[in-house]
Amino acid sequence: MYTISSKVFRSGVAALGLLALSAGASSAQEVRFIGDTALSTFANGALSLSPSGGTGGGLAYTPSTFNDLTSNGFLGLGNAAPSSTNNLGYFTLTTPSGGTNLYGSTFNLRVLFSDPDGADDALFPGMLTGSVASTGAGGVFIDFDNTPQSFSYDGGAYSLRVNDLAINPNAAAGGTSQVSVTGVIRTDVTPGEGPDGEVIPEPGTMSLLGMGAVSALGMIRRRRRRSGGGETSA
Repeated sequence: MYTISSKVFRSGVAALGLLALSAGASSAQEVRFIGDTALSTFANGALSLSPSGGTGGGLAYTPSTFNDLTSNGFLGLGNAAPSSTNNLGYFTLTTPSGGTNLYGSTFNLRVLFSDPDGADDALFPGMLTGSVASTGAGGVFIDFDNTPQSFSYDGGAYSLRVNDLAINPNAAAGGTSQVSVTGVIRTDVTPGEGPDGEVIPEPGTMSLLGMGAVSALGMIRRRRRRSGGGETSA
C-alpha cells in the first residue's frame, strides 16, 4: 500500500474546506427590501373610519416606508408607532365621547416594493385584507390573514406574513392610542436551497469543488513521486 504524507493530505483537505466555505458564503447573501404602504385604505377608500355610534373619535391609518436588509434570511417590519419607517404603517384610535364603537369594516393593506435597481416597481400581488371589529370595550381588533404570502422581488422569491393587532381605547374621551402594523419578510425556498433549508451549491460552485479535489490529489501524487514513491509493504 502507499503511505501518504499527512502534511500533504491536510493541505488538500484545507483547500477543499476553503472552497466549501466560499460556496456557503456566496449563497448566504442578504437582500435589501425597499417599499411603502401609501396605497392602503379602508373599504370606504379613505384613511379614516368613523364609529357607528357616539360623537367624535374614530380610527385612522398612517402609511409607512421601509428600507432594510434581511438578517439570516429574515426582515422584521415592527417599529413601534408613531414611527412611520420600517413597519407596515400604524393605526390611531381616538376615543369617542360616548355611544358604541362598532367598526364593522375592512382595511386593505397594499404593499408596494420598489426595485433597488431602479426598474419597475412591483405591487404585492393581491390585497392583504384585515377585518375591523370592536373589542366590546371601545377598542379595536384587526384580523389579518396570517398565511405567508409569496411574491417575487429583484429576481428572487420571498414571502410576507402580517400579524393581527389590537388597539385599546384611551380612558379619556378624545384621547388617542396608536399601534403599528407589523410583519415578517423571509427568503422563500429557492433553487439555492434544499427542502430542509440546507444550502445547495450552484453548478459553477460544484465545478470548482471538483477542480479543487483533482488539484489536491495531483499535489499528493507529485509529492509522493518526489519522495521516492513512498511505497511500503503491507
